[in-house]
Amino acid sequence: MRVQVTLNGHLSWYTESKEKEMTLELPEGATVGDLIEPLGVPPVEVAFATVEDERVATDYALAEGTRVSLAPVIAGG
Repeated sequence: MRVQVTLNGHLSWYTESKEKEMTLELPEGATVGDLIEPLGVPPVEVAFATVEDERVATDYALAEGTRVSLAPVIAGG
């Protein structure tokens, strides 16, 4: 199945293409957590994910055409 992914903040730095928006091909039954590793993004760098603008857990099951957005951990001082 194909899902649309948006990487916010610095998360695109970890991908090979450095693109902020992309489409990924994932197996049926894949979850939000399953899409993080193929992107090359360290899971500890992801603060949360949204699907169709709703915050979801990493065990959220994806469907064909789902839009997923990943937000980074932000540090400051």
